[in-house]
Amino acid sequence: MTYLRLTGRSDEHIDLVERYCKEQGLWRQKKAEPKFTEVLELDLGTIVPSVAGPRRPQDRLELRGVKQAFESSLVDVFKKSVGQSATPRLDRWSAEGPVTTSGAGSTGNSSQHDEDAKSASITEHVKDEKSSAIAALEDQWVKLTHGDVVIAAITSCTNTSNPSVMIAAGLLAKKAVEAGLKVPPYVKTSLAPGSRVVTDYFNKAGLTEYLDKLGFNTVGYGCTTCIGNSGPLPEAIAKAVESGDLVVASVLSGNRNFEGRINPHVKANYLASPPLVVAFALAGSMDVNLMDEAGRENDKGEKVFLKDIWPSQQEVHDTIAACIQPRCSRTSTKGSGRKTRSGTPSR
Repeated sequence: MTYLRLTGRSDEHIDLVERYCKEQGLWRQKKAEPKFTEVLELDLGTIVPSVAGPRRPQDRLELRGVKQAFESSLVDVFKKSVGQSATPRLDRWSAEGPVTTSGAGSTGNSSQHDEDAKSASITEHVKDEKSSAIAALEDQWVKLTHGDVVIAAITSCTNTSNPSVMIAAGLLAKKAVEAGLKVPPYVKTSLAPGSRVVTDYFNKAGLTEYLDKLGFNTVGYGCTTCIGNSGPLPEAIAKAVESGDLVVASVLSGNRNFEGRINPHVKANYLASPPLVVAFALAGSMDVNLMDEAGRENDKGEKVFLKDIWPSQQEVHDTIAACIQPRCSRTSTKGSGRKTRSGTPSR
């Protein structure tokens, strides 16, 4: 009955459900063992975190094995070679490149001059490298390679109707921000809950600001990335993917990940729980074992592991108890699609 009370059912409705279940023999009584045609046993200790991908929802991967599985898929499925990126994963996105500008006093065709100089610098920088490409985002370069996550989306599908995983995602974002972590600039992030109730309890829990800081701004309510409505990648990212013929990835909390469904530039697509979507957004790559390797370095250059920022079950339960009431506000959150640094509701 706890679920019915939490979701705002009336006392009369709850009483009806209870009496009906008892009449039908569906009410679980203490010391009363139901009769089943078959009994299965499951050792909870054998359950491990997992995701699904890169192209079918039934292709389950243990989280610890995602890196190895991606490298295998890169060769066997996408017919690419591995191990050719010259820059370590933790360093690629933060280094500024030698992009030259024309100076404050320039006139005339200064904009075109900037673009020509930038293009020449990029060409010189990557001419001897394979399986990578450079994208110039505003005043920063980022080096892209196979496995980089260019879309990370918490969608309205399936498991996001469960407040425990949504709260876990918000708490993970909070801990990540407090640990000095940022999402790489090439990751397009978004949050599209299935209900405004999610926005309500995120606000009550004080988690919205942390999701926003990582780029998980609320872009709407309902199906978005999960049905291909992620919108285009930033032009510089799309061009880099094309020029390097890169196998880049998306991570979303949906239930379909067929190639071409999420975005035409994204060949590898992975399904994950909302908190793991945030975790892979922070890591910026599928070429990482989040169970044993540092997902990201913070603003002090310290390596941060997923276990350092993963919320406990008690934290999740306490937050739910404090913030989710039987009659959560369903008031419209007009203007909740906040602009991000790409100038659109999602990066």
